Amino acid sequence: MAMVLLAAAAAGVLLPFSSAAAAQAEAQRRVAAARIAADAMETLIADGTLVWDDFYAHYSGAAYADLTCEVQTQADAVLPGLTLVTVTAKYKNVPMATLKTLTGS
Repeated sequence: MAMVLLAAAAAGVLLPFSSAAAAQAEAQRRVAAARIAADAMETLIADGTLVWDDFYAHYSGAAYADLTCEVQTQADAVLPGLTLVTVTAKYKNVPMATLKTLTGS
């Protein structure tokens, strides 16, 4: 009986630490996703194009593992000459950060 109580007490002490570690890992993935999406958007606006192999070469390490970036463009029907650019960063195909902006002349 004493072993059961000791195990329950130990689980109660250790559980907050493990959930905090999971929350911290999730936060790191979201920050990395936001960073990669912002950099992709900045590169697209500055250069007008994005070469993915060159772009991803700057990102390495565990924080960027399994992160992908997707770009979509859509011409504005109301205001000709403007394009809606959407950049979505995903972690294991789950959207983590989405940025949108209008570009054009």
